Amino acid sequence: RLSIYQESALQNRTKNEQKSIDLGRLFRVRELAEICGVNYRTALNLVKLGEIDSVKIGRTYLITGERIQDHL
Repeated sequence: RLSIYQESALQNRTKNEQKSIDLGRLFRVRELAEICGVNYRTALNLVKLGEIDSVKIGRTYLITGERIQDHL
């Protein structure tokens, strides 16, 4: 469960950031964190808890831009 601070950080992105997401591209967790404006660990927890769909290849989680856009 996200804290109030984490939820507000997710909601405080500008519309320009949302529009610049390439829906077909694969993003790593660090890029997800930058897009959402949250800490890396928070983004990793979102992925591990299944709140954002991802694919794990080796030790790397990959998230499509479409899934990021859906979460925003």
